[in-house]
Amino acid sequence: MGRGGDTKTRDDVAKHGCGVMHVFDPEGELPPFAYSIGIQRETGAPEVVVVGLKQPIAHFVVNEYNRRVREG
Repeated sequence: MGRGGDTKTRDDVAKHGCGVMHVFDPEGELPPFAYSIGIQRETGAPEVVVVGLKQPIAHFVVNEYNRRVREG
């Protein structure tokens, strides 16, 4: 990831409490996955990994987990 991605991730963590990274297999042989960055540092709760969901749904799941963790 270039510096631009690093800066965006840091900004997302500062603003939202986490960043969300999406990983795709260009060959389509492996399921896509998304994971959080920053939840553990911000709250002490574990990071989360979501496997096999399309990007918008995976992004929502990570953000919803983050929201619930932050609300206790």
